[in-house]
Amino acid sequence: MSDNVVDFKKRQEQARHEQKEAGFDKIKERFEAIVPVKKSNQDKLLSLFKKKKNTRPAKKR
Repeated sequence: MSDNVVDFKKRQEQARHEQKEAGFDKIKERFEAIVPVKKSNQDKLLSLFKKKKNTRPAKKR
């Protein structure tokens, strides 16, 4: 008897999950199309010498 039982909640949840995954794939493709994949050697060298922001707060005296 239990073999004939259909769990609709499980199917709905699975369908929602598949839709989410498809949405993530679309967003990932759009993001990868915008962002350059490789940096040129010159950009890599220049990034070594760029001054980094100070993330620490200033000390109060």
